[in-house]
Amino acid sequence: EIEKTGTNFESLFHAIEIETMSSRKTNNAPSKQMMLAGDRLVIVMVGLPARGKSYMGKKLYRYLRHLQLVCKVFNCGSYRRIATKNTTVGKASADFFDPDNTEAVRIRTQCALDAMADIISWFNTGGQVGILDATNTTIERRKLIRQFFKRRESELEYDLKLVYVESICNDESIIHQNIITVKLKNPDYCTVDAQQAIADFHERIRNYEKKYVPVSKEEGSYIKVINVGSEINGYMLNDYLSCRILYFLMHLHLHSESK
Repeated sequence: EIEKTGTNFESLFHAIEIETMSSRKTNNAPSKQMMLAGDRLVIVMVGLPARGKSYMGKKLYRYLRHLQLVCKVFNCGSYRRIATKNTTVGKASADFFDPDNTEAVRIRTQCALDAMADIISWFNTGGQVGILDATNTTIERRKLIRQFFKRRESELEYDLKLVYVESICNDESIIHQNIITVKLKNPDYCTVDAQQAIADFHERIRNYEKKYVPVSKEEGSYIKVINVGSEINGYMLNDYLSCRILYFLMHLHLHSESK
């Protein structure tokens, strides 16, 4: 399902496919200009834990670098681990992610603000596409993101666009496999017993589920990857680069590696 009034996606994707095949043969990046000099793009990852957001973010980073764009991933989890190294690193900490834990919500919100401020600073040094890698699962958090960049855009000399990339997965076997192969290896659980870590991470997911609301059309442009690519939805993708990102995600084999 791809919704965008006035755009012939079939012909656009055909042109992208021809350009992609040509670039593979010559081992060069596509020649078409991806962004105007005064444009900046923020890709806002969205989704519950263990849904492959960071995996997709890293794949998008490599793809955009191939397109010769200056790109960087800003992972809010890294900011949180620095801010709470004695609280959430190396120990079971599902309670920290409870939406009713007021102090933890304040810390996590500040980490998101710090990451977004770093994106703006990085844009000012020549960055073009910033990837905000976090859960961003609540209406309030996404409203905060939009308001932050809208406010800062008026202070800057370029146009700033946001596109949500949401990963939705309801297959419990895939979620469990992601926890086993990826989450148990991250710093949060480096010294925690495996079974305790698995139980704690499932509790963390349940905490996020309490306030999770999928991205709606009222929030702006989005791409939704459902069940590791079995279905992909796009909405209000108004520029060539956003369409290239959609095309890339449509052909990304999410089953082949850990998410």
